Amino acid sequence: MKLRPILLTAAAAFSLQANAQTWVSDSVNTTPGYANDVYYSMDNGSVSSVPNTNWHFGFQMVPQSGPSSTAGIIANHVMGKVSVYSINKQATGNFATLTANDTVGKMSNPLYNSDTAWGYGAFNQNHDPSNLFDYGWGQYNQTTHYLNGDSIYVVKVDTATYKVWMQEYVTYPNDSISWTFRIARFDNSSDTTILVPRHANGFDFTNRQFAYFNATTNTILDREPGRDTWDILFTRYDDSASQGPMFLAHYPAAGVFSNMNTTVAEVHNINPDTAGINQNYSANTNEIGYDWKHYDQTTNTWSIDSTVYFIKNGTSAYYQLQFTGFGGSATGVYNFRKRTLVPTAVKNITANNVNAVAIVPNPAQNQTAVMIDASENVGSARIIVADLNGRLLQNYAVTVNKGMNGFAINTMAIPTGMYMVTVSNGSWKVTEKLMVQH
Repeated sequence: MKLRPILLTAAAAFSLQANAQTWVSDSVNTTPGYANDVYYSMDNGSVSSVPNTNWHFGFQMVPQSGPSSTAGIIANHVMGKVSVYSINKQATGNFATLTANDTVGKMSNPLYNSDTAWGYGAFNQNHDPSNLFDYGWGQYNQTTHYLNGDSIYVVKVDTATYKVWMQEYVTYPNDSISWTFRIARFDNSSDTTILVPRHANGFDFTNRQFAYFNATTNTILDREPGRDTWDILFTRYDDSASQGPMFLAHYPAAGVFSNMNTTVAEVHNINPDTAGINQNYSANTNEIGYDWKHYDQTTNTWSIDSTVYFIKNGTSAYYQLQFTGFGGSATGVYNFRKRTLVPTAVKNITANNVNAVAIVPNPAQNQTAVMIDASENVGSARIIVADLNGRLLQNYAVTVNKGMNGFAINTMAIPTGMYMVTVSNGSWKVTEKLMVQH
C-alpha cells in the first residue's frame, strides 16, 4: 500500500501512525483447558464465548459456486477429538454394506483442516489439485452447478466410529443453499441422512461462516456470531510443522485465527509506537496463530515475545495488537494491548474502485488526514474543505492509487469549529464533517 501526502511542508513528517489512538489493555478468557471459543471485535471487545467441545463437523455457509470456490467441510480435531480418514471407496452401493473389516490398513493417514484457510477442511484435503472441479469430498457438476459426493469417509469421534457420506452441496440460489450427508455406525445403527440448510427449517446461517453438527446427538448447531461482527477468534486448533521432506507433524495449539474478511501483518523488531500501517498483510487464517508465546519447561512459565500484529478488517479499519501475557491451560486467559490506527471508514461509496474513506484524527488540532482505500488506481480526485456556510477554505488536486492513500490536511490556520470535507473525482463523492479543536 502507498502513503501519498499532498502537502509538501508535511511530506517528511506526516505519518499514519501519528493518528493512532492510545493503547488500551484488554484480555480474553477461554476458561481453563481452553474449553471455549471467543469471537473478538477489535472495536467492541469480546462478541461471544461458546463451548468448543460440542461440535464435530462444520459446513461452509458463505455463498459460492464454480471451480473457484472451496465448499469447505471442517472437523473439530482437538476439542471434538475428531479424526477423518478417506478409505478410497465409493459410497454408492457400498455405504450400507461397509464394515470395520473393509477399513483395515486404510486408516494410517488422517486428514486435517488447513491451518491457513477456512475453506479447506479435512474433507477437502484428498482433492486432486490438477482437477478444478474436484473438492475432495465431491465433484462439481457443470450442468446443475451443484457438488455431488460419492466417497465414504471413516470418522472417529473420541471412542465412537462412524461412516460418513457427504452427498450434496446445493449452491444456489443463496437462500436455498444446503448440505446433505449420511452418517451411520458400522452396524448401520443410527443411519441418518442430515440436511443442513442455509436458511430453512427454522435455521438462519446467512450471516455465518459455518453451520455445525454434533455427531453424538445428531443435532445442527448455530454457534457463531454474525461474521461481520468479529475480527479474530481465540481458539484451540490443529497446527503442523515439517519434520523432514516427507513428514508433517500435527499437534494441538492454542492461538488466534482471523476472520475470512480480515488480513494480518506480523511484524518483528519494530517500535510499535512509530511504525506505520504500510505492512505486508496476509489472508492466512493463522497469521497471528500461537508462536508469539513460548513455554519454559524449567520454570513452568510462559514468556511473550515483542511481535506486533497489524490487523485490517472488512471495513478497511486498521488496528495494532500486541500480546502481554498468557495463562496457559490453567486459566485460558490471553492478555494483550490494542489500539486503532484508522477507524472504521465511511461505507456509503458507490464507486467500484474505492472501498472506503475516513478522516483521521477527527477532531483534529494542527493536522489531519483523508484516508482513501482503493481497490485499483483511481486517478485524479479533489479534496475540498469548506465551512458550514459553504465558504471554500482549501481545495487540493490529488492522485489516488491502488491501496491505502493518505492525504494530509493542515488545520493550523483553520479556526476551531465544524467543517465539511468533500472527496470527489466526478463519478463519486463523499462528504464528512471535520471538527477542528485547538
